[in-house]
Amino acid sequence: MKVLVTGSSGFIGTNLVKFLRKKGIKVITTLSSINKFDIKKRKDVLNLPKVEVVVHLAAIASVPLSWEKPKTVLETNIIGTLNILEYCGKHKAKIIYLNSYPYGGSCKLPSDEEEPVSGNNPYAVSKIAAEMLCRSFSSKDGFDGISFRAFNVYGPGQPNRLLISQLIGDLLSKSEITILSGKPKRDYVYTDDLSNAIYLGIIDKKRGFSIYNIGFGKSWSVLEIVQKLEKLAGKDLPIIDKGLDRPNEIMDTVADISKVKKELGWKPKTDINEGLKKTYEWFKDRRNHSQLPAARIGK
Repeated sequence: MKVLVTGSSGFIGTNLVKFLRKKGIKVITTLSSINKFDIKKRKDVLNLPKVEVVVHLAAIASVPLSWEKPKTVLETNIIGTLNILEYCGKHKAKIIYLNSYPYGGSCKLPSDEEEPVSGNNPYAVSKIAAEMLCRSFSSKDGFDGISFRAFNVYGPGQPNRLLISQLIGDLLSKSEITILSGKPKRDYVYTDDLSNAIYLGIIDKKRGFSIYNIGFGKSWSVLEIVQKLEKLAGKDLPIIDKGLDRPNEIMDTVADISKVKKELGWKPKTDINEGLKKTYEWFKDRRNHSQLPAARIGK
């Protein structure tokens, strides 16, 4: 089986490509297919080699940037997806789309896939719109598809702007931990578990278009994550909680994962303590290596 992965150089994509190749799947990336590939360019996308499945990860995933440059974010995330869907229609390739948390702040907990979606920023709107396009084009052009609604994905290599990597950076370099608020709670899913869900989606033979939540099924507060990381690091740094909530802050997210368990046989294998340990050790090792003295040439 040949699988095309867009966004393969990102945090989730890098881990996914390694995971799929270990499963014996031949992975093609847009980086290796076309020089200076641009997902917004229809010609670039339609010239990609034929595959059986497309895993579409490529997106600008930044809420602040979506306010600063909404046109850029919307074009990349929506027009890029439209081009991929045209490619899927042309080759009857299955689409695996990665959405983010789409339910807003006024939903029941845990949230199932039937909850109304709500986007309160251009990034969220672009991801929801792209998912709707995937379902529409799958039905219209007769190819199968899955949208995975991933809650908070974490793990080795995650961007430094995200909470867990920021906290680990503070633990490794500062004398105190500063957080805006320790109250918000999130459902965290480890990157390998997400990769396994995508793999199961790739090999699934179900017809039509399906939507699945991917999370752990439990949430932890910012303060709880700080405390777990401090324990892992063997440190007891002062925690400065400013008690500030961000505008439109969602106070809690919990995924109802009963559907994906039943239909794909997926469940998370990595609990929060194990996942945080792997993530912390990856960042610590990376930091230690970056501080090694340069090799001496000659004597």
